[in-house]
Amino acid sequence: MRAATVVAAASAAVGAAATGAAASPRALSFAADPIAYLFAHGVRLIAGRPQSVGEVRRKLTTLCLRRRRAPTAAAGAQPCDEVVAAALARLADAALLDDIAYAEYHVDNRARFRPRSRAHLLAELSGKGVERGIATAAVAADHHDDVTACLATMRRRGKHVQWTASGRLDDRTMAYLMRRGYGYATVHAAATLLRADATTSEPLR
Repeated sequence: MRAATVVAAASAAVGAAATGAAASPRALSFAADPIAYLFAHGVRLIAGRPQSVGEVRRKLTTLCLRRRRAPTAAAGAQPCDEVVAAALARLADAALLDDIAYAEYHVDNRARFRPRSRAHLLAELSGKGVERGIATAAVAADHHDDVTACLATMRRRGKHVQWTASGRLDDRTMAYLMRRGYGYATVHAAATLLRADATTSEPLR
């Protein structure tokens, strides 16, 4: 997966900084070289987990503005938008910033740990600044199916999934699932499967 390659490269860069083979944010001066400072900070962010370009841009912009407000900030310094753009370009050139890798990671992570509907996944990726085409391709590559995802969500909810006396999902459970982007027809289909799957060996959590 591309995301694993990105994180491995960023982790290697952080390791190089720790051994002195490359500069870390603490060893750099923002005032002396703001681009190098933000680049090093971006590397550390990405080493933790894949990040979208939009996420890193927001975080580096916030950091830049905070440093600019410091008492030691130089007058007439290069604007933050220019400094951040240069740091982002350097991260991209180093193959550390990749929205395709991030989208793949996000969709896979959701499928494994917090299933969501296709519409919800696309909205989340859009909120991270990922282009619609990249987000759509990542969801498609995962062979996402809303009924399967909804069923997984219900199984994870376990005893919190409540039923009415007539055998339908109660309003609170319906609202919970619909907030995660599942439509009525999808929820109904998943609920039917859940009730029919009484012999499953997987415990409800």
